[in-house]
Amino acid sequence: MNHSMIEVVFKVEAPIGCGEEIRVIGNVPALGCNDRSRSIPLVCSPATYPWWTTKEGIFLPGEAGAVQYRYCIYSGGKFKCYEGEGNIQRNLDEFKNDKLLVETEDKLHCLSNDSRLSDVSTSLNVKTSLNKVFASSEVRSFRARQFASWSHRVHMDHQLVSQDGVIIVSYFLPVILSKSKEGKWSAAWDGENLLSLQMDMRLIWIGSIRFANASIPVEEEEAVSAVLAELNCYPVFINQNTHFQFYDIFCKKNLWPIMHHIADVYGPLNQNDIGAKAQQNLWFVYSTVHKLFREKILEVYHEGYLIWIHGFHLMLLPNFLRRRLPVAKIGYFFHTPFPSSEIWRTMSRREDLLRGILGADQIGFHLFEYARHFLTNVRRLLGCSYEMNAAGMMTVTVDGREVVITCIHVGVDLPRVDDILKIDSTTAEMKLWKSKFPNKVIVAGIDRLERLKGIPLKLIAIDQFLEENSHWLGKLVFAIIGISAGERGQDYIQTQHDVKVTVNRLNDKYRSRCQGGDIIYFEERSDREIRLAQRLAFFGASDILFITAPRDGLNRYPMEFTLARNRAGHAAPEIFTSLPGACARSEGLVIVSEFISSARVMRGALTVNPWNTADVKEAIVAALDMSPAERAERNRRNLEYATRLTSTNWATHVLCDLKSVEKSTDPNANYAVGFGMQYKVMDLKSGFHALNVKEVCNSYRSARSRLIIMDWGGTLVTDVKVDKLQAYAIAKGHAHRDGPTSELKSVIEALCADPKNYVFVVSGREVPALSQFFGNFTDLGLGAEHGFYYRWPRDEFISDTGGVAISSHSGSPSNVGKWKTIMEVGDQSWKDSAKLLMDIYTQRTHGTYIEQKGNALIWQYRDADPEFGFLQSKELEEHLTEIMSPYAVQVIRGGGVSDGYIEIRPAGVSKGLFLEHIVNHLKSLKNDCDFILAIGDDATDEPMFEAVARIQEKEKATSRESRSPTQRGGPSPELSAFSVTVGKKPTLAHGYLDDTNAVLELLTTLCKYTQRDKSKFYSTADLMAINSLSSESQHNPVFNSLSESPGNRSKKISSSDGNFQDIEPRPPSVSIMPPKSSSGDPSLEDDELFYLPPVGPAAIPRNASLINMTEYMNSIQESNQEDDGAIFF
Repeated sequence: MNHSMIEVVFKVEAPIGCGEEIRVIGNVPALGCNDRSRSIPLVCSPATYPWWTTKEGIFLPGEAGAVQYRYCIYSGGKFKCYEGEGNIQRNLDEFKNDKLLVETEDKLHCLSNDSRLSDVSTSLNVKTSLNKVFASSEVRSFRARQFASWSHRVHMDHQLVSQDGVIIVSYFLPVILSKSKEGKWSAAWDGENLLSLQMDMRLIWIGSIRFANASIPVEEEEAVSAVLAELNCYPVFINQNTHFQFYDIFCKKNLWPIMHHIADVYGPLNQNDIGAKAQQNLWFVYSTVHKLFREKILEVYHEGYLIWIHGFHLMLLPNFLRRRLPVAKIGYFFHTPFPSSEIWRTMSRREDLLRGILGADQIGFHLFEYARHFLTNVRRLLGCSYEMNAAGMMTVTVDGREVVITCIHVGVDLPRVDDILKIDSTTAEMKLWKSKFPNKVIVAGIDRLERLKGIPLKLIAIDQFLEENSHWLGKLVFAIIGISAGERGQDYIQTQHDVKVTVNRLNDKYRSRCQGGDIIYFEERSDREIRLAQRLAFFGASDILFITAPRDGLNRYPMEFTLARNRAGHAAPEIFTSLPGACARSEGLVIVSEFISSARVMRGALTVNPWNTADVKEAIVAALDMSPAERAERNRRNLEYATRLTSTNWATHVLCDLKSVEKSTDPNANYAVGFGMQYKVMDLKSGFHALNVKEVCNSYRSARSRLIIMDWGGTLVTDVKVDKLQAYAIAKGHAHRDGPTSELKSVIEALCADPKNYVFVVSGREVPALSQFFGNFTDLGLGAEHGFYYRWPRDEFISDTGGVAISSHSGSPSNVGKWKTIMEVGDQSWKDSAKLLMDIYTQRTHGTYIEQKGNALIWQYRDADPEFGFLQSKELEEHLTEIMSPYAVQVIRGGGVSDGYIEIRPAGVSKGLFLEHIVNHLKSLKNDCDFILAIGDDATDEPMFEAVARIQEKEKATSRESRSPTQRGGPSPELSAFSVTVGKKPTLAHGYLDDTNAVLELLTTLCKYTQRDKSKFYSTADLMAINSLSSESQHNPVFNSLSESPGNRSKKISSSDGNFQDIEPRPPSVSIMPPKSSSGDPSLEDDELFYLPPVGPAAIPRNASLINMTEYMNSIQESNQEDDGAIFF
């Protein structure tokens, strides 16, 4: 079956270099008739690389030999070369005409002199080869191996697809609202707005809307919403007064100058003198508008949608959204500079704004310079650290999660620019501009009339240039268009006046030497009068673009100028004449301030310091005297960027980064803490939850041997935040932290009094500090300096030898105990060398000091400048690591950015090692613990939590094998281990308690169970067990052997006749009800004794027949009994 046309999808394997692309051309109109300007681009993604395909099928003639085609390589949007040095020509003869759709599977023929292209026969999939290379022994970079692992994980899962939904949020919607004379509303996209993106995705726009510079009347809101809904736009209606306070006052007069590095203490821009009440009102309005935006987003949000927020106006919105949508991926992009910390710190709400921004999962900037300022502010004011992650991205660690920092500059909407330049009216306006200044070099500039745009500085430099280069008078003109900036208030009025006065003065000064013409042409227009079409016409007629703003963020004029000049040379070549200093047609030069973001990406521009008028003058001279070759090369560099990174490409890159953010989809993995602006939602590891106190108590009650180990500061007592002076006094021994309360002491005493319990308090503090507050607890074990020094709780259980006796500062004999070391103290000569080196860094780093804590040395830099202190600590850490290598010590970095330190202590010492030492020693005494409770609050307790997990895992593995009965009277029950952190935070612990009060409540509850063990009363469950076990005990030899075991302590109870009988405690794990088997069958197997948590802690008589429930009830005389801790039924 033959068809006249077939649909062809071109697919080629081309492992080309970065920044290059593949296009296909052919001899038929659908393939451009071999015209490279009409070539068909092929697309590729990280998941499909190196295979490139056309976006859709192309209908071509189906006759054999009718279609010849070849591939060409483009770089930066510009043709580079054909494949195979232009000698390759392909055809479609190989395809049979009985197919409606065919797909080529070509392999690109490489150039012999291009090392970036590999031969087809040896080309490999880039992901496979990258992984092989990164995994090889030749590549020693850990970062490279991390990146290989990350790229393999995300390439397939985080590419944008048409099903993806994105909510684009900005203060103003990117639409133009119109109203007819009949009162009918209509809306159209604002093509100049960066956010009027048209992408193959589910896009939703949210923002405020205004008409004729006023708010929408309430009665018209419904009609306007209906019109905007047709464009997938959802408005946030803000009344006129709120808009004025939010936008004109707070944003434009407070935030805008700060964002552009202006903090006028005495100038008219200063808003700090408006009074505390007025500032509070402005902040309330600012917060209220954010809440309106949040509610509108919640209305339209669907699960899985990306939320992309733009502009400095909405800095609190990420945090507000995260409170309600903790699993949503939130991006935030700045289109302004970000100030240095010296400027940002002048704001009263500086921390609140930073926390608001950090509610996002990704934060974008146009330049790394802006990102660097942001990171510095975050480090200095919030104490958050930042580093590179496995994907090679900068991340800020905050609230247990990573916030990705993206730096990518936006481009222009290239298709729209091309469309406008093809319009005849644009060409006509170009010619009009040229006719205004015949036979003159046009140096153009478009600037807003405000101080930040630097028109007065520009005019001063022009005056200096003309003074020293008078031969250019009459040969060029400086054409400046000023854009009205009424929102700037007095700043606009003053700048407008200064510019007009200076322009008139310079024209009067040089008019006589300019053959009667003006050397400076100035015209003021509104925003509506200088839209993209007008700008492109103006730029296309100009030779040089001249921008000297002292500080500006996103400015795309250099890109628009470059494209306009390039296209204008082809559209209207007749208007360009050869003049000295003028650029050739299709070329243009850019002089741009180094404080504008585009100066970093337009590599062919002449960058100047606008504050240095001599520098600006020399740049003008260089542009006019530049050789044609250099001018062409500079134009080529600018054109390469302007055509490569368009606004659509920019949005795609940023949204891909946002989608690739790894974030839990489990809402339970997020926990909220705090109030007001201190409210934050924290990411916690999967399975982390509040401690199940009931489960802990049940396990505690059934256990026969318990180990309880607790941190001191921040766990048993509140770690009160002290100021820097008090922290220094404590470090130097001139002051002490608070000790345990009397209530806590009584609870600890009660726990220690239970013979089943082994209770330890372990701390990073030295021996004297622990002895001072806990030395009198004879049954309490202590661990100082993270367990390096320790003291056992009961001497009768101590069998290990060695140790060192250390007396506390107290003179009380009871406060002196025998302390031991967990390992040999070893050579202490390292302290002299370490202290000498620390002294050197202390002298050169203000705000640092050395703290000697027992067997450790600590270099504290909490009082130093955060940036300098951290840099010095890194250098000190490297030096100490090298010098301390011969000794059995380790160099540890601890604390955060605001309270960091470098510590040297004996190698291997940690609270985790101390915990394992305790467990192993108890095992050596034939006393396996079946209950472990570890409580801590900070990073030094994490090794203890790790040790708990290791011990529990080891016990589980052992329990899978058959085990012989222990010396305690039966098979060892499964270990119940609990690791608990204080406060909701990312941790390795199993659960958390809210604060130290919750810890005290838990310990008090455990004490009640201990007191119930000692009670003379039985619960109903206990008495039922007595009756049920009375007969079993006579026939069950295992039970009898348990009751006779030496591990059970004898007790006496009162019988009905008032006499006392010896009894033994009930076996701790005997259950009167058999457990369910794994299959769900509760039947008891023959000759099998099950051990479950007991029904009660009361003692059971050895000969249960001597007492029954009735006799026991009759024996109770409540008036004569003590009910301490008794639990009645």
